Formats: sequence, C-alpha cells, structure tokens
Amino acid sequence: MPEAYLVHELVWLQADIATRLPGWFAGLPAWAQGRVHAAHPLVVRRAEVAPGWVAVGLRGHSRAERHGTAVPQAAIVRRVRPTALRMHASRAGRGTLPALQAWDALRDRLSLSFDWGPAGSVAYELATGADTVSVGSDLDMVLYAPEPLTREAARQLLAAFELPACHCDVQLILPDDRGLALREWARGDAHVLVKTRRGPQLTDQPWTMETPS
Repeated sequence: MPEAYLVHELVWLQADIATRLPGWFAGLPAWAQGRVHAAHPLVVRRAEVAPGWVAVGLRGHSRAERHGTAVPQAAIVRRVRPTALRMHASRAGRGTLPALQAWDALRDRLSLSFDWGPAGSVAYELATGADTVSVGSDLDMVLYAPEPLTREAARQLLAAFELPACHCDVQLILPDDRGLALREWARGDAHVLVKTRRGPQLTDQPWTMETPS
C-alpha cells in the first residue's frame, strides 16, 4: 500500500484518465476538464474520502477556478511533496515577483530541525514551470511538526518568516495531517483553530487532540 497522501502534495494522473473514469471526468467543470487533459497536477486537500481514494483540488487560471474532488490512488502516477521543492529556485525573469523573491531569499537562509517546503501558487510554479504566481500572491509555507512546539519557539519561528517582500502564511502540519497556523499558535490564545479532515475544530491541545471517528 502506498504511503498516505498528505495535504499540499502535488499529484499527476494517468494520461488516459478521461477514458478510465468517464463518469468522474464528465462531472468536472469545463475548465477543469481542460486542466486534467493537459496533465496539470492536482493538489491534495484535507477531506474525508472513501478508502483507496485521495481528496484533491484542481486549480485553473484564476481564483474563481477551483474545484474539489477525489481520485482513486491507482490513477495517480506521480507525486511531489513540498519538501522535495526546497532546493528549487524561481525561474529566470520570475524572481522579481514578491512571493518568488521572498522564496528565493528564504530558501537560502532557512535552517530548521524539521521538514518544510512551499505550498500554494509558489509550489505549483516551482513544480510545473507554469506562471501561477502573480504580483499579489502570498508565499505559503508548510512546516511538518510531529512533536509539540512551544509558544516561544513558535514566536521565534514566526520572526524568521517576517519577510519584506510579501506576506508569508505558514501552516504547521501536525499528526494525522491536521493543520495549525503558526501565527495563531505563536499568538498565545488559549484555544486555537485546527484544520482536520472533518473540518475545523477549536482545541487547547492541537498535538494530542482526538479527531472524532
């Protein structure tokens, strides 16, 4: 059985997915059908799905073109995790965009004791070479934090992501693929909002919380 797919991974489908899953393909919006046909990657998202399936999202040319669905694991032929993109620099001529400028600066100086990588439009562009980052794009980052992080350590980490070029949104990936905003954890609130496969939940114990079955 393949290793579990985690949120923010990029996955590519079989080239003949439209004929392999005609009903699934026909149910996609027209713009999404074009993106699948062109072999663009899908982004793994956080949602409950049937065993053997992976929750994914398709992105088009604008924010209005977003579509959530699920695909069989057997239809996935390639996967790229955010950690695999850490050494990717922006392409020539693109590094002046604020998000990519921030990425290039960050990847050269960031040293952490746990795994990290880009997400969002920056990750998509680094992985595909498509011009997905715009002037107004943020830099989205994920940090894999399987062990609890103190509030003070979170504040120190947050300071490392305060970049002059653009806003940096950092998500901590906790056990069971849960998500927690680094900025919220660093703020010191008694309860924080944690993203789970069953939706957001408030908790004071994000690393040890029990997800309802």
